[in-house]
Amino acid sequence: MNRNLLAQVNLEEAYKISPGGKSVASVYGTPADLINVILPNIFVLVGVVLLIYIFIAGFRMVSQPGNKGATDSARKSLTYAVTGFLLLFASYWIMQIVEFYTGVSILGR
Repeated sequence: MNRNLLAQVNLEEAYKISPGGKSVASVYGTPADLINVILPNIFVLVGVVLLIYIFIAGFRMVSQPGNKGATDSARKSLTYAVTGFLLLFASYWIMQIVEFYTGVSILGR
């Protein structure tokens, strides 16, 4: 593979938002601008997935109370979901602290 060929790819022109549209680099000046758009949406998506996961684990726990293996599996899933929620909550507040001390808007507000 020719390394010089890889070095000559113009990433600004290679990634378009839509066919025949603007390049990503012309819409988002820096990678931080793109991350500022994506990050709040990731928080919402992960929150919805965690809520669904908690409901499913709770339903599995309630629907098979006599089956010890299923109850333990559901309890483990619920523990993982709550741990994931705590990590999401902590990461959100870490972002808030970083925004406060640096003065840079990360979550788009």
